[in-house]
Amino acid sequence: MTTKHRFITTYSELCTTRKEIRLLHLGPALRETDPIICRFSIVSLTREYDGCLDTHSTQYEALSYVWGIEKHAIPVHVNGVPIGVTVNLYHALQDCDWPIGKGSFGSMQYA
Repeated sequence: MTTKHRFITTYSELCTTRKEIRLLHLGPALRETDPIICRFSIVSLTREYDGCLDTHSTQYEALSYVWGIEKHAIPVHVNGVPIGVTVNLYHALQDCDWPIGKGSFGSMQYA
């Protein structure tokens, strides 16, 4: 099943009627020390069929995380923009990202 993704450069509002979620696509890492490069997209968990909304399956892996304030933020690149994240999130993304090395975005998607 093909899912259309709307890529975002800023943190934009989600459409609740379309049951949208944000997916974080991790880029490939060839080494554990490679920088974390990823991008956001917005995907709807519903599709329209003959004017009716129907739920369908969008595959992703979930990572539960609460944003916090930390003095020693580590940068990750999201949509080409460096964003400071906490040490715990950085290491969680590093564990998710390594070893992928498939050479393209979208190898793994996280909500």
